[in-house]
Amino acid sequence: MTLDVSPTAIFRSQLVALGLSTLLLGAACSDTASGTAEPPSPASGAMSPSNGSSPASAPADPVGQATPNTESVASGPTPLDDTSAAEGAPNAAAADDAGLASDPSASDAGTPIPGEGDAGAPPVTDPNVDENLVFIQQDGFQTTFFALDCRSIGDDGTIVEATTDGATLPVGGGFTLECTLERFPLRATTDVLSASDEPWCAVGELDVYAPGGDDRLTVTIATEPGVSPAILIGTREGEPIELEQATLFGGRLWPLWIDAHYDVNEVARAESGKLCDEVFGL
Repeated sequence: MTLDVSPTAIFRSQLVALGLSTLLLGAACSDTASGTAEPPSPASGAMSPSNGSSPASAPADPVGQATPNTESVASGPTPLDDTSAAEGAPNAAAADDAGLASDPSASDAGTPIPGEGDAGAPPVTDPNVDENLVFIQQDGFQTTFFALDCRSIGDDGTIVEATTDGATLPVGGGFTLECTLERFPLRATTDVLSASDEPWCAVGELDVYAPGGDDRLTVTIATEPGVSPAILIGTREGEPIELEQATLFGGRLWPLWIDAHYDVNEVARAESGKLCDEVFGL
């Protein structure tokens, strides 16, 4: 091969060499601008331009793995919930602000209601509502007064008395039966149970009354109501009979009585150890 050493060839060779040098120099400058140079050592004291407190070379913490800044947590405001949880008690002021005040009924849950669960307290009964008490106030009550003692009085003044149990008294054939009652009052009382089986008392005024007795007798009342003792008279037309006592309420009584109806004008709770007459002062 023949080497071309002409001036034109030499000039072309110089241009190629110059072009290669330019390319190499450009590449070097590009590497320098792209930051491929080794970063300064932390010992050099270089600071980050953001806050001046961290090394410029420190990489950013990955998301979710940042190291807590204990100094910031200590100096910052404490969340309300965290404080409440730490102290184990609700923050009353915050609860009020949030409209979450505690239910006042919670503090009253153990407060007894009068008449409901109090030891020894009577049940709460309204006599104007309780059906049993309303009934007796509207309809009144009926009671029967039985003869306690009887004797037979003859037309000639002879008196026959029953002095022993099981004794009989003659009625008719010239004998009239005379019996006494302990009382026949204008005002009387009776006991009554409320709908809840609570004992009450009722007092009423005499309304109507009528004598009663053995069907073989004609019975009349010889005294006015309110007179004590009351007197009943038993008579018989025709053949005389021997009247004996009847067994009533577990005892022996003469079969003469007064049925009386009373209009109730007041009811009251029964009192322990007292009769209804005593409750109303009769």
